[in-house]
Amino acid sequence: MSKQQTEIVITAVLIGVLALLVVGSLKGKAKKKPVAEAPEEAIKPAQPQGLPKAAPMPEVKDENAAKKMDTLQKERAQIAWGRNPFSALKVSQEFQKAHLELKGISVGKDKKALAFINTEIVKQGDTLGAYEVVEIEKDKVLLRKGEQSFYITLPEE
Repeated sequence: MSKQQTEIVITAVLIGVLALLVVGSLKGKAKKKPVAEAPEEAIKPAQPQGLPKAAPMPEVKDENAAKKMDTLQKERAQIAWGRNPFSALKVSQEFQKAHLELKGISVGKDKKALAFINTEIVKQGDTLGAYEVVEIEKDKVLLRKGEQSFYITLPEE
């Protein structure tokens, strides 16, 4: 058998295997037999069994203890909790006063980034007025003033 004949035989066998695989995948999975429907009586929600009932709250019989507890709760309600961590009001007011506008970002081959904010070009570590440039990413710049940090982003087109 020559080399060409061997290649033809191997190619024919591979085409046959490929055809079997394609036909097998087109048939799909065998269908399951339909399940007989159960009578409605057989389908019931599970009832909890053996769970203890919740104990009633004990009544405070000592009026002094009840008044003391009420006083403590009122005192706790008056405690100043400080800044709401979910409120960005102070940061947004600072930002609005600053009028900072990110106009562009450029990242060089050496992975050093420059940002164009208002009319100045800054890099990481530079200061822009009272703000320090902490980090420059591909679409935003992290600025810090004191303990407050915030991002300015590129305007959407």
